[in-house]
Amino acid sequence: MKKFFITTLVASSVLATSLFFGGCGETQTNKMSANEVYAMGMVTAVNFLQQNNSQTTTLSASLSENTKQELIQYVSMFENVLQNGRIHPIVTDNTTSDDAYANYSKKMSITLGDEIYNMYYNETIKGTETEYDEDEIERDTNSTLLGVVVMDNVIYNVVGGREVEEEEGDGVLEVETEISLIISEEYIPVSQNQDINSINLNGLNNYVKINQQIENDETEYEYTTKSGNNLKTTCISWENERNRECLEIELEENGTEVEYKIRKYDQNKFRVEHESSNGEFEGTMENVNGEWKFRNRNGQEI
Repeated sequence: MKKFFITTLVASSVLATSLFFGGCGETQTNKMSANEVYAMGMVTAVNFLQQNNSQTTTLSASLSENTKQELIQYVSMFENVLQNGRIHPIVTDNTTSDDAYANYSKKMSITLGDEIYNMYYNETIKGTETEYDEDEIERDTNSTLLGVVVMDNVIYNVVGGREVEEEEGDGVLEVETEISLIISEEYIPVSQNQDINSINLNGLNNYVKINQQIENDETEYEYTTKSGNNLKTTCISWENERNRECLEIELEENGTEVEYKIRKYDQNKFRVEHESSNGEFEGTMENVNGEWKFRNRNGQEI
């Protein structure tokens, strides 16, 4: 099983176009299309921004409040995937009669349970650069994405980019793909054809930046989230255990490692494993009428 590390207060950048699935003692890679990557980013980013705009969550006592808030944040971001499995976006030409979205050529729709996400966007290929070096050919294709996500009548701005690097020689083709997204309710200051990693985000109070990269069989996911003064970068892996989606997170924060493992157990109920230098926790977390309840492995509320 491949491990990923999260470094707080560092906005590094690489991520990937695939989910990790492991079962029966064997790790497999289930690669996602670019549209599925955009869809995953759209859903998880909107979930994060919605959560941070909502009222303070009610918690049960004992487990540290910081740990509970971390667990609730990750469950809220990825709950749709944990509950419903892999995301399947539908992409069509934009035929809406709403003038607010008429300038966008494409529409991506996602339905997860009762939730519907729509992204209206334009994706433009900036160009392809080709280099010839003896027996090798290198091609670098860049594209930009500008649009909005609409969910529950709330509009989120989206800026994205895709870079595909191909190197071909001696009959072997190596491909490296990077996809990046920035999603925020606030205006994102970007100029035409600007590289997404050069955008100045210091003026934004809340945003999610997602960088995803795949290089042959090497894949990484990275989320940088900002809520007020709290800036954090998180790398994440997925598995499928007994047909249940499992989210695995490993953080290294100020020299201390923290691990989370979250998987769906029942409706609104998740099995949780948490390990840090302060101790371990194994049990469940359940949303009961808007209040999160945490119980240890013996079923006792803590």
